[in-house]
Amino acid sequence: MTKKTFALPLLVASLALGGCLDGDSGSDNDTETGRLTVTGIEGLRYQTASQAGTTNADGEFQYYEGETVSFWLGDLLLASDVPAKPFLTPIDFSAENREQLRTGSTNENGLSTHTLTEARIAAEDAETINITRLLLALDNDKTTRLAGDGNEKNNIRITDRVIQQFNQQLAALPEGQSVDFTQNVNAFAAVTPASPITRVLEQVCFYPAEDERCDEPNGQSEIDALKAELANRTPGTPEYEEIADQIKDLEDQNRDIENATRYLDDYGTDRVETFLLRETEQINSQLGREYYVTPFEFTIPASDTSLKTINVRSHDGRLDLTALEAIALNPEAVEVHSWSAQTKEVDFFVTGEPGSEGEVRLSFRPDGDYRWYQSQVKPVITD
Repeated sequence: MTKKTFALPLLVASLALGGCLDGDSGSDNDTETGRLTVTGIEGLRYQTASQAGTTNADGEFQYYEGETVSFWLGDLLLASDVPAKPFLTPIDFSAENREQLRTGSTNENGLSTHTLTEARIAAEDAETINITRLLLALDNDKTTRLAGDGNEKNNIRITDRVIQQFNQQLAALPEGQSVDFTQNVNAFAAVTPASPITRVLEQVCFYPAEDERCDEPNGQSEIDALKAELANRTPGTPEYEEIADQIKDLEDQNRDIENATRYLDDYGTDRVETFLLRETEQINSQLGREYYVTPFEFTIPASDTSLKTINVRSHDGRLDLTALEAIALNPEAVEVHSWSAQTKEVDFFVTGEPGSEGEVRLSFRPDGDYRWYQSQVKPVITD
């Protein structure tokens, strides 16, 4: 029985990250604090033009406004030159994805939205799926969970020991083989023949080094030799039972070692999609809380057909819009007259009878953000 051997870990200087995602990281300088997913991905190396470190338990990294950030899993580059933001997910890693998100699509009401594009990328984009699948597979306890309903948050935690082994096996790949995240998802995760990332994962042990599950499997020739010896023993004798127990122990240990090995196929694309959509939904919700419309309520006499104005605002008072759209969902009650991203205003007027209620839907995109945020106002029409 031999132990799998691993190189000594490299010492990597990391930054102590902390603070809230409100533009003030709580540090002594003007850096911003971003997060890699709401759940947090811990253990990735990152670098901007001015900052470098390792993401902490909240997935935090630091940057100056306007910088880009690159992420590594050990020595493996995951993403380069991603515009640094308060929140990022693997969906943001690809320049092509970012362009598609900026373009967006339209929802059932004809308003622009980014969420349908996020959903399509999470379900179909091979690079995003492969990266996310690998990160999930390397999670220390194989479980991620958002805080809530009495549960504590459970992040993706990639330990130093796992990264140490990952780097060693990455360097040991045969010449001409490398990890290519743009591969088809099935080819990327292939077990027979083993893809490059499968070769790496098969040699990574997630248990302490002294754990038997980190041993090399017992040789089949050793087991076969014991079985041949067993065939020459009389069943029921002490010698027979001793050999039978040895065979069972060796086979059980091999089974434990095999069960401890992780494969990407254990993390289906549906699981990846669920994780990514959960994270993007939380990010959209948290960022959207910064914005509001005013007045939020209108009570308007049916006889008053003058223009009424809805204003889009942010709590920090620094909102600039790249785009603004609006639509009346029930034009028999209200109609939208005009809107302007520059003034951040939507004008509408009532067309309905007393006792009816209108609904104006707004969709707006702040400067520097690909996300479209939705809001609504429901004017009540009176006598």
